[in-house]
Amino acid sequence: MASALMLAFVACDDKSDLGMMQVNPQGPVMEADGIAIAYGSDISGNALNLNDFEGKKIKVIDITKAELPENATLGVVMQVSPDQDFSNSTNLPVTDGMVDADRWINYLRTVKSNSPEPMTNYIRFQLKAESQNSSAILGGLYVGEKEIDVVSYIVIEENYYLCGSYLGDNKIDQAVKMDHSTRDRYEDPVFSLLVDVTADQASAGYTWRVVPESQLHAAGFDGCFGASDDVTAAEGKLVEGGEPIVISTEGGRKIQVNMEYKSYNVYFTFDTLYTPGPANGWGFNDNMLLYNTGNNVNYQGFVYVDEQFKFTAQADWNPLNWGVPKDSPIELEGHLAAGGENIKVEKSGLYWITTDMTLLTYQMTLINSISLIGGFNGWNGDVELTPSADYKTWSGTLNLDSASEWKFRMNNSWDINLGGPVDNLEINGGNLNCEAGTYDITLDLGKLPYSCTVVKK
Repeated sequence: MASALMLAFVACDDKSDLGMMQVNPQGPVMEADGIAIAYGSDISGNALNLNDFEGKKIKVIDITKAELPENATLGVVMQVSPDQDFSNSTNLPVTDGMVDADRWINYLRTVKSNSPEPMTNYIRFQLKAESQNSSAILGGLYVGEKEIDVVSYIVIEENYYLCGSYLGDNKIDQAVKMDHSTRDRYEDPVFSLLVDVTADQASAGYTWRVVPESQLHAAGFDGCFGASDDVTAAEGKLVEGGEPIVISTEGGRKIQVNMEYKSYNVYFTFDTLYTPGPANGWGFNDNMLLYNTGNNVNYQGFVYVDEQFKFTAQADWNPLNWGVPKDSPIELEGHLAAGGENIKVEKSGLYWITTDMTLLTYQMTLINSISLIGGFNGWNGDVELTPSADYKTWSGTLNLDSASEWKFRMNNSWDINLGGPVDNLEINGGNLNCEAGTYDITLDLGKLPYSCTVVKK
C-alpha cells in the first residue's frame, strides 16, 4: 500500500444502476480499472498518538484515482480492532479521507483498560460505489489491512490536589491532596475531596482549581485545571489553565473529578435526608430519616409514607429539596429532580428507601411485614411483629426453649434484614442472642440509629 493499489469490483446485490454487472458476494471477483488508493499521511507509518488529534480529524486514506460510473459516489469505511481477526471491531465513517479521532479514542476506551502502554490496532477499509438505489463493494470485502501501534491514553498523574480561596491567598504549594481509591489511576481516574463551605466563604464565592502533582510548586496556574465554560455550574469540563470554579452556597460538598475525561461534579453532602409529608404534617420535627451509608452519595432508611412525601437536605425546605420530575408516573423507583413534585405511592405504609444523590435516583420497597427468625425455629419460619399506627415501632413476643441467635427480617425475605447491637441495629448486621425464656420485643425504626428493646417476662 506504500504505492497506489488497483482494486476490483464485487457486487453486493442483484440489480444496480451503477453500470456494473452484479454477482453474488461469494462469486468470482471481476477486475476493473478506475480505483486506486494509498494510506493517508497520518497513518503511513507504524505508530500513531491519538492524543495529538483529540478533537480533530485523522487522514487515513488517499483516493489517488476514482473513475466511477455516472451518478455513482465512493463511500469509504475504516474498520478498526485491537484483535487481528477483527472479532472485536468497530466501523469508523471516512469523509474526505479522514476519520474522527475522538470516535477512535472513545472506542478504544470501551475495549481495553486505560493503560499508558501503546496498543496494536488492526485497520482495513471497505469501499463502495453507491448510487440512489444500490451499492457495490469494490476490491473485495475489505482492502488495505494494516497493523499500527496506537497510543490512546491521556496522561493521568499519581496525585491531584485542590487549591482555592479557602487557602486565603491561593498558594499552590498549600493545595490539599484529593482522595483516590487503591486501584491503578488508569483503571480508576476519579479523584475527590470533601469540603465544608462556610456562609462567609459562600458569600464571597468559594473557588477551587485542580492542581496536578507536577504543578505543586509552579509559579502560576497555567498547568492547573479549571472550568472550560460556566464557572458556577455544578458539573462541567475541566481545561488546563481554566478559570477557578465557584461555589456560592454554604454546606458540605464532595468535589469529584475524572482526569481521563477531564470532567468535574460538585455534590452536596449531608448526614441525613429528611422526609416531610402528610405522615408528619409536612414538618421536620417528626421525620423518619434516611442515613448516609458512608460515601456521602447513597442514603437509605425506613420511612412511613402517607400517600406522598419529598426529600430535603435539612430541617427546612431551603436550600435543597427533591421530588420527581413533572408528570412522572407513580412508581417505586425513578429519578429525582431538585424542587420537583411530590413523590407519591399507590399504597400508604412503611417503605425501605434508597437514594443515589449523584445519579439523583431513588428506589422504594413496601414493607408488608417484619418478623423474627433464628435458631429457635431452625432459621425457617417467621414470628410476625405488629406495627404501631405510625409504623415506627413493631412489637411481638419471642419464646425460646433454649438459648438462641435471631434477627429481624422484612417481607419474610433476607433481602432486607436487621441485626447487630440492640442500640445500633444495622442492615445485614450480626445475629442477636438471648438465653432461654419469653421476651417482649419492640423494634424502634422512628429514629436513628435503629434499636430494639428485649424484655424478659
